[in-house]
Amino acid sequence: MAIALATVANSIQSLTVTGLTIYDVDNIPAAVDTREKAALVPLPDYITGMSVVRDSYGAAAAKMTITYTLNYRLFFKNAGAGRAGVIEYYDGMIDMVAAIWDAILAIVTFTGGIDMMPTGVAGIGVVMDAANNQFLGCDLSFKVEEFIN
Repeated sequence: MAIALATVANSIQSLTVTGLTIYDVDNIPAAVDTREKAALVPLPDYITGMSVVRDSYGAAAAKMTITYTLNYRLFFKNAGAGRAGVIEYYDGMIDMVAAIWDAILAIVTFTGGIDMMPTGVAGIGVVMDAANNQFLGCDLSFKVEEFIN
């Protein structure tokens, strides 16, 4: 069995969070549009902290545990979309972060891995998309664990 990174990414994309569109690594938008829904998009440094631990002997047949972190950016609202700029949407963004974490924590089984946990929120405030548009948002990290073989 091989590392199931693409399958794990597809599992994340298939989560349902009200008011959120989740993008996969194969459909990252050049410019994000948050007029209808917030967007959760893989970051350029999508995979970090990868480590492999052998759980048994046997070269290619050895059982292994692989852990890594997947990093996303939440684009909640366009900066300046309201009268007070981003501050009036702050509480809604925090609620959205909680809803995303709830969806991750509610996963009993997901395709490609054995466990996934939210591990961090960083950079809360104005964030940029690939087209240098400004949004209220933050970065989210999820630690994934897989068994191989």
